[in-house]
Amino acid sequence: MRWILPVLLAAAAGCMLAFGASPAHAAEAHSQAAEPEASAVIDPLVYADAAAARAAWKPMTGSAPVDVATVEGRRCLAMPCTFAGTDIDRASWDRAVQVDLSGRRGVRFRMFVRDAAPVGHFSIYFHSGDGWYTAAFAPEARDRWHTVTVDKRTTRVEGKPAGWSRVDTIRISAWRGQDRDTAFHLADLKAFGRPADVLVVRAESLIRAGSSEARGFAEYTEKTAAMCEAAGLRAAVVSDLDLAPERLAHTRLLVLPYNPRLPDPAAKAVADWLAGGGKLLACYTMPGPLEGPTGIADAGHVRQKEKGHFASIHFDPDTIGGAPAEVGQASWNVREASPEGHGARVVARWVSADGSDTGLPAVVASERCVFVTHVLLGDDRARKERMLLALAGHLVPALWEDAVRARLAAVGRMGPYDTFDAAVAGIRETAAGREKPRRSEALAALEKASERRDAAHNHLRKGKMAEALDAADDARRLLVRARCLAQPSLKGEQRNIWCHSAFGPTDRPWDEEIRALAENGFTAIIPNMLWGGAAYYESDVLPVAPEVAEQGDQVALCAAACRAHGVACHVWKVNWRMGWRAPKAFKERMRREKRVQVGFDGTVNGDWLCPSHPANRKLEIDSMVEVATTYDVAGIHFDYIRYPNRDHCFCPGCRKRFEEAIGRKVANWPADVREDKDLHATWLDFRRAQITAVVEEVHRQVKKARPQCQISAAVFRNWPVHRDQVGQDWKDWCARGLVDFVCPMDYTPSTARFESEVTSQRDWAAGVPYYPGIGLTTWPDRTDINRLIDQIRITREAKTGGFTVFHYGDMEMREVIPLCGLGLTKER
Repeated sequence: MRWILPVLLAAAAGCMLAFGASPAHAAEAHSQAAEPEASAVIDPLVYADAAAARAAWKPMTGSAPVDVATVEGRRCLAMPCTFAGTDIDRASWDRAVQVDLSGRRGVRFRMFVRDAAPVGHFSIYFHSGDGWYTAAFAPEARDRWHTVTVDKRTTRVEGKPAGWSRVDTIRISAWRGQDRDTAFHLADLKAFGRPADVLVVRAESLIRAGSSEARGFAEYTEKTAAMCEAAGLRAAVVSDLDLAPERLAHTRLLVLPYNPRLPDPAAKAVADWLAGGGKLLACYTMPGPLEGPTGIADAGHVRQKEKGHFASIHFDPDTIGGAPAEVGQASWNVREASPEGHGARVVARWVSADGSDTGLPAVVASERCVFVTHVLLGDDRARKERMLLALAGHLVPALWEDAVRARLAAVGRMGPYDTFDAAVAGIRETAAGREKPRRSEALAALEKASERRDAAHNHLRKGKMAEALDAADDARRLLVRARCLAQPSLKGEQRNIWCHSAFGPTDRPWDEEIRALAENGFTAIIPNMLWGGAAYYESDVLPVAPEVAEQGDQVALCAAACRAHGVACHVWKVNWRMGWRAPKAFKERMRREKRVQVGFDGTVNGDWLCPSHPANRKLEIDSMVEVATTYDVAGIHFDYIRYPNRDHCFCPGCRKRFEEAIGRKVANWPADVREDKDLHATWLDFRRAQITAVVEEVHRQVKKARPQCQISAAVFRNWPVHRDQVGQDWKDWCARGLVDFVCPMDYTPSTARFESEVTSQRDWAAGVPYYPGIGLTTWPDRTDINRLIDQIRITREAKTGGFTVFHYGDMEMREVIPLCGLGLTKER
């Protein structure tokens, strides 16, 4: 079987292949199929005319047909998004194909877009069997051709797909973002990645079966595949439905990131493959049929005795070459694995936070398999990646050299730079504008980076792989440090950071955590101190979290530390959502009193309070006013000041209050508020009014009592869409002066999309300061200082006056904030 399979002839398109290839392209595709290369053409997206393109790409209902175009000298496919004056949710097109992506990392294509703002987000879908694989993507640039990469590890499963080997349709969708027309252009659609050395197996058979762990199977597959890639391993995600002997034949290492069971044919194929010399790395669960072939038995589940019981993995000396002696991992339970055969032995153990050995194995290794007794978590990322490479290299030594070469090639890839030399030149140019001490420090770091890079190449030539990797990683760290030292700060800007924990990012006192922010130039913290059903201070309005009795009033402690270090404290409330810390009795009372939300389908959502209920609105208002008037804080911050989605709330109380508002009965509730166009518009106004009433009354009471106390809100990024979807009319709040600043949650790793969103939000903020939310913690690498630099630069070019980072956690405090303080957020 070839990696990209030809399908039926498409005479209407005048093509040799149903992929849309011309005869010349067909020859190229044949050559690539005969000798698998790094990429293989699916569809070059070059058509003779519009008719040929439209024969291949079929629009979904309401979407305009595709067209052909020439943009910047490139022949391409034009995909129009007709959102103005229409009610379509998305512009979308399907392409029939027959393609085997099981051994590939994903797909790539070239994209050109002048104005992406009318598009909320882009999606690509791969149909297989009775379901789809789907992933979001975003343009990485505007007004120029650029490459978009969709890695299979980022895809979600919808329905019951039959595996990546059976993809029969590709769908491209652009979802409505604004009521404006736009278009985008695509070219050169390819599968990328040579048949992978390492296959990371997603438990799709269990996802298809509706397992309650479906989300975990997907999450840990993506994390493990991302760590493989970062470690330099050439890896691809594969479905457990695709684990046939022919797929395993050319695989060097199979990884089971979280696979309690395998389909029977897959289990047999893997067992036979292991017997024939295959190598396996499994995490957390060992499928029963593989215990004998691997020599490692899964002896059952062990819960932590207390928080910190499983805190780190400690390797026995001289067992796994190149592995770190210690790797941090805050696990909450593990498996008790035992060595049974094939030379299996325990090579690492779990150690508690107090340094005591738990006596439980963390890693067991045999000649055929390495078994890690929990899933791989994202903490201690650098050493976790090194551990993963060492375990892979222990099983397949040749993977070391491949990984070292990949890591060396990636040393200089950061921000706008693709190579080491380009990064050095760019950083030198940026550093030239800094004051002499910092410029000298940056140049010294560049020199050391070059020295360590040269050392890495020397070690590689001598076959010293671990030493080469250490030197390459040193070069990368030094280059990043040099770039951080070269960055300019901006006087007078507001530098906010959200903190999701009421107790701060670590177990240390608030004073230490606020001092770290102040020393690195951050001007404000937004700590999450109250929810719809819980308070982390001595509240007379909300139930008080039990930790307050033991650890103190967190608003008082945080505010005092902020005053001591000159950092503004804006207390963050999660509105309407009661939260996991809300007492069970409180939630039951809210349900009993019919104060919780009900979905369009009649399902009760017991975690969200209904915004139209007068008692709930009073609870929201009183709790926020209580904080603002009781404590000497800089401000109070709305979050979740919205409905959860368009399907809420349709409770009996909402019906009664809506009918009172319009002065008549709704005969068919709730269907009529969607099916009747005029009634639907009135319903959307009603929902917005419930949310805005709370913002308005909090503003009135707080400004009367403490005029200097600022009112702010974390808001959804796409106002035109979200004012209808979730009832959040933040443009209106800005226009009426109900908020002092807003923080649009622009959580995207795409700098082009971030720039487009920040530009659009300027008009919606209507002169009110807006400090775009940068989703650091939501990115694949939550320590990605290079991406943070690029997005902060965009806020400065847009003259927003500041930014807000999500969020202040332990990893961010240790690894990101100090790098910001080298120059980006603080002049030295």
